[in-house]
Amino acid sequence: MTRSWHRTGQARTLAAGANPVRDFPNACRSGPTPVVCEVRRPDQAMRSVRRGCAAVSVVTEKRWQHGGREELAAVRAAVEAPVLLRNPVFSERRLWEARACGADAISLVQAALTPERLAELYGMALRSSMTPLVEVADEHGVRLAAELGARAVYLDFTERAAQARASALLPPTTVTLAEAGAEVILLGGSAIGDFVGSEP
Repeated sequence: MTRSWHRTGQARTLAAGANPVRDFPNACRSGPTPVVCEVRRPDQAMRSVRRGCAAVSVVTEKRWQHGGREELAAVRAAVEAPVLLRNPVFSERRLWEARACGADAISLVQAALTPERLAELYGMALRSSMTPLVEVADEHGVRLAAELGARAVYLDFTERAAQARASALLPPTTVTLAEAGAEVILLGGSAIGDFVGSEP
């Protein structure tokens, strides 16, 4: 069935009929392995979950308007674990499109949004029952995330000491994700193969 995505209202209508949202932060904390694997295909997602990943993160290979939605929907249909759309969300329409395709969580990059726009998209994500993962790269961003009451924060820091100081500013109820040194590890790129391995 062909979906029409030309207007925000249409995307929102389609989102209303999407499958129930899976709890991304809770899965990160209660899963057998505190790891979220970045995947692009359903087979990668299935292997990741079988190996114990708490959730999967999807980065679409194609431009969102030309196949990316289908890639996200296919991964969501292949696994029971929560699915994070890692492509940054900047607009209301993209947010509702992500929900319509089955995203359980979306990425909001704090540095790319005004505080007002960040709060607006954050609130929309909550109203859709998705988890907004706030991506931050400095203490200012961490404080904004804390003010929003973010349940999940990605710490994009190059220095481990700065990351540790920033993480300490967040409440204990917030799940922290990072490439290393956080409560949950977000694996991507070449690191995926090391964790997932190959199937017999």
